Amino acid sequence: MDHFRPVTTVLSDIGGTLLDTYSLRVNCHRGVCKKYLGIILSDEDISNAPWGMPFKHHLEVFLQKYSPTGDSILLDNMVKNWQDIYNVKYKSEVKPHSGVKEVLEMLASIGYKLGIVTNGSRESLIAAQQMWDFFKLFNVMICRDDVCHLKPHPEPIQKALDMVNALPSESVFVGDTKYDILAGKTAGTITIAALWGAGQRETLSAQNPDYLLKAISELPRLLITIETKVKKY
Repeated sequence: MDHFRPVTTVLSDIGGTLLDTYSLRVNCHRGVCKKYLGIILSDEDISNAPWGMPFKHHLEVFLQKYSPTGDSILLDNMVKNWQDIYNVKYKSEVKPHSGVKEVLEMLASIGYKLGIVTNGSRESLIAAQQMWDFFKLFNVMICRDDVCHLKPHPEPIQKALDMVNALPSESVFVGDTKYDILAGKTAGTITIAALWGAGQRETLSAQNPDYLLKAISELPRLLITIETKVKKY
């Protein structure tokens, strides 16, 4: 017999979705590439970077394009310099997107189970927890140190769902990159593309998310209206 259930669980990416990290990451990219590769990254370089993947993947793309003979030592130096710059400027330049705190508090008060699924490191997650108290609202937080495969592989989302005992069909995943949408779809969740950050509508729409939202303030109303069809055996 078929029946309908409302969404019970809300999973989200963090960088670019909950926190506005884009400008700092771009500045780190440009500073490191100018120092080590002697080039100024174009807007096209930035746009074509694999947003949603760890920053090391971005640097590998830039290194392959502008210095294909560069070795692993050069890459390691670029990675260290990037991380040093990011760590120094993180507290002063990274902020939550407008409305994030209020929306999360509302969802938690209603009774939704909340989770973070990020390709970022545990170190970055801990730094965010120390800066913003709304992170205590999350029931589960999965980062790249917890899994064997990164998004767009479904493993991180599946692990988060398992930890809160939630079904994919009753869960949504919110993200601002194509890797988020691909991971959510493969894991079987309802996918919501976040357009309030740096995510491009054209890029995200191409992944066929279930919904696109212009502002996170629209999320609570959307969740109330979504009903997922669950097969009862």
